[in-house]
Amino acid sequence: MDHPNILKCLSVMESETSIFMITEHFTGGNLFERINRDRGITPHQAQEVMRGLLKALVYMHGFGVMHRDIKLQNVMLRSPDSWEPVLVDFGLAAISD
Repeated sequence: MDHPNILKCLSVMESETSIFMITEHFTGGNLFERINRDRGITPHQAQEVMRGLLKALVYMHGFGVMHRDIKLQNVMLRSPDSWEPVLVDFGLAAISD
């Protein structure tokens, strides 16, 4: 998947016992940490986060992919001064028929 609000996997490496995934790096922490650090979120910031997440969900659902674990901790922010969300942790994701 190639969407600005969905985690990008850059490379995958495999050893005899492990699989390593190289992904994008985010410096803004997750949404839960940011809201706690800033002691809240403004309506404008919430709108920016929700707009990005909804765009990601529409894109994913177009491919039949369901995330199934959306929560504040699974939304990363690109940088400390950005509210641009990136959906991560697809461990419980599923493909719908």
